[in-house]
Amino acid sequence: MSSSSPPSTLLLVAGTAITASLATLALQRLYQERTSSSSSSTNKKNRRAPKRCAGAIKLQKDQFDRYTQLHDHVWEEVLDRMYDSNIRNFTIYYHEETSTMFHHFDWIGGMDLAVEDAAEIERRFQDDMNAVAADEATREWWGYCEPCQEPFRQWPAGLKPHSQQPKSVPPKGDWWAPLVCLNHCGYWPVEYSDQKRDPHFVPQNPEKETSSRSNPPEDSI
Repeated sequence: MSSSSPPSTLLLVAGTAITASLATLALQRLYQERTSSSSSSTNKKNRRAPKRCAGAIKLQKDQFDRYTQLHDHVWEEVLDRMYDSNIRNFTIYYHEETSTMFHHFDWIGGMDLAVEDAAEIERRFQDDMNAVAADEATREWWGYCEPCQEPFRQWPAGLKPHSQQPKSVPPKGDWWAPLVCLNHCGYWPVEYSDQKRDPHFVPQNPEKETSSRSNPPEDSI
């Protein structure tokens, strides 16, 4: 372009160039977003399922109020330990007629392995469970929960509950009777909420009482 071109022409050319550059940048960004989204979707589809764990135990029928006082607002320290040990979506159900409780949780500590390694998954799982059993706050928590519970016959006679066993060694026995998974219909979770408490959880304690580590239940069993 000659030096004699009018200013308006120069401005038009410059504006056109800027517009073209912006359009190119927008297309590049859109491509990157779509590529990233597609890659993320592929990774989710290929991600292995969490380890699903479940157990059962009886609840002393006269301890329902105390148990719900403990569980309507689980101690912060206990929730933190569970999270650090890769426990997610921990849930307890209660069957009133038989006074039986069932718990379920997902353990995500092996979901990031590039290949299936059963031995490594089990090692990680046991390390996480042992960390829970050795946690001081969790042991205090169990000390309030265990007197409310009655284990099934899988618990060896005379064996002390986990809260009373030495924390320096892995706990012995299954306080909650392990349950066998007979079916899973698929569509497993690959992501979890970062919220510690479900805002839609409905408390069950009749008197709406709760507890904390600094304010545990006062009544004794």
